[in-house]
Amino acid sequence: MNNTNVPVISLSDSQIQLIKTQIMPLDSTNDELKLFCMRAERAQLDPFARQIYAIRRNGKMSYEVSIDGARLVAERTGRYKGQQGPWWCDSDGVWVSMPGLKTNLLWPLKSALFGMDL
Repeated sequence: MNNTNVPVISLSDSQIQLIKTQIMPLDSTNDELKLFCMRAERAQLDPFARQIYAIRRNGKMSYEVSIDGARLVAERTGRYKGQQGPWWCDSDGVWVSMPGLKTNLLWPLKSALFGMDL
C-alpha cells in the first residue's frame, strides 16, 4: 500500500467526546468507544466524514466502513480505477440499475451493490 500521502488521523479528546455523544450508539461502553477510535485511526478513516461507523446488531458492536471509506482505502493503493454500479435489488430479488428503474418498481428496495475496479 502506498501510504506516502495519507493524512494521519489523530483524534483529540473533544473529538472523542463528540464521537461518544453523537456518532456511537447511545448504549456504547467506554471500551467500545476506545476500540472504534483505534480502528478509525489505524485505518486512517474519519468518522466525522462518515467513512466508518459503529453499529450495534444483535447485541454486538460492529465497526463498518462506508462506501466512501472503502473508496478512500482503494484510492490509497494507487490501483483504484473507479467503480461499477450502483445496482439496486427490487422486492422480487432482481438487480437493476438506476437508469433502468421502472416506474412501477415496488419501494423500498431491499439492498444496493457497488463494485470497485482495481
